[in-house]
Amino acid sequence: MPPVSPAYATPALEKGLDILELLSARPDPTTLSGLAAALGRSRNEIFRVVRVLEARGYLSRDDADRFAGTNRMFLIAARRPPFATLVD
Repeated sequence: MPPVSPAYATPALEKGLDILELLSARPDPTTLSGLAAALGRSRNEIFRVVRVLEARGYLSRDDADRFAGTNRMFLIAARRPPFATLVD
């Protein structure tokens, strides 16, 4: 997705969304270094964001320290109409 120049800068939120969008487009889990390289950022720049996303259940980490997206976004979306009313 092309970068948008927001009226109010929120770098951490933008990093988090970039990470979620990147992982949603990849079939395999990715290391922190792989995420940083793909996003053109340093490991230190995304480390805390990845930790928060993991703690909140948006990312999972395997035994090889590779990250993947979880179904949390899907579960959140499923609670919103019209999807929720379609299921009902």
